[in-house]
Amino acid sequence: MTSSLAVEKVTMTFDGFDALKDVSLSVGAGEYAVLLGPSGCGKSTLLSVLGGFLTPTQGRVRLGGEDVTRVPPAKRATTTMFQDYALFPHMSLRDNVAFGLRMRGVSTKVRSQRAEEMLALVGLPGEGARKPHELSGGQRQRVALARALVVEPEALLLDEPLGALDLKLRRTMQDELKQIQQRIGTTFVHVTHDQEEAMAIADTIVVMNAGQIEDKGTPARVYSDPATAFTATFMGEVNMIEGKGDGSMIRTGLGQLPGTQQGAVQVAIRPEHLLAGGPVALGEATVQDASFFGSFCRLRLETEAGPLFALVPPTDAPASGAVVSMSTEPHFIKAFAA
Repeated sequence: MTSSLAVEKVTMTFDGFDALKDVSLSVGAGEYAVLLGPSGCGKSTLLSVLGGFLTPTQGRVRLGGEDVTRVPPAKRATTTMFQDYALFPHMSLRDNVAFGLRMRGVSTKVRSQRAEEMLALVGLPGEGARKPHELSGGQRQRVALARALVVEPEALLLDEPLGALDLKLRRTMQDELKQIQQRIGTTFVHVTHDQEEAMAIADTIVVMNAGQIEDKGTPARVYSDPATAFTATFMGEVNMIEGKGDGSMIRTGLGQLPGTQQGAVQVAIRPEHLLAGGPVALGEATVQDASFFGSFCRLRLETEAGPLFALVPPTDAPASGAVVSMSTEPHFIKAFAA
């Protein structure tokens, strides 16, 4: 069984400080939602409220439409998986995975069978007799995931589950997490500060800042059409250019750009769109240097609007000192009130 999960007008106050401020969020049944934001933005606090580890100062939590605001974690149909995995070192993998079933009074035979099934699901078939110290970091992460899923929660909450893994293993586990979630259909809510991780696994990204939700949408929408300047700057690299709008155009150091804002404006253009070609001319720039990143080169440019960055294929990278013409498409230009 899987259920929707929601918070309604939740505020969480600690010693006069609002870690969450009037937050409302709904995650659909079977959805993979990622709470994304910098350290201290409130994402882990929100996860703890969802899991029942914190009772909100104000507001309500609903699971499958039912009010569970004051239901403790042990009686709530959610399971939380923490970054440190918290496996019992003296227990076999089978017993670690079956621990939640043991607490629920499930018979030894049944819980052992279900533990082995879960270990197989996460890619560790026949490994139930091993101990946690015999495993790699990625394998321990799989065991923790199996233990969280064996009790069949209506929603699984994951707090920075991949943070302790190296880059290559983290990428592998991102793919596996998504595949497992799609296979079992359980609602996942996953906390991270890694934008690439969020875009790789999420159905929905929830961008948080200073205890509030800045943006919510599909990875493609949140990246390409951010709702706020904070979202634009947090979701990958972006050039922010100061301007002034008159309601029909925006005057900037790169010339007049399309936009209906009035007054002080910040214009956002992604580095991959600065030299994209198109009808909007952005003037000329001098290439200061180029850094090679395998699939692309990152150019540092000097322009009338100050230093900017552009991404181009390695085969198209101009030499340092070259003068290039900048232009883009109108829909690549996003403007926000300053």
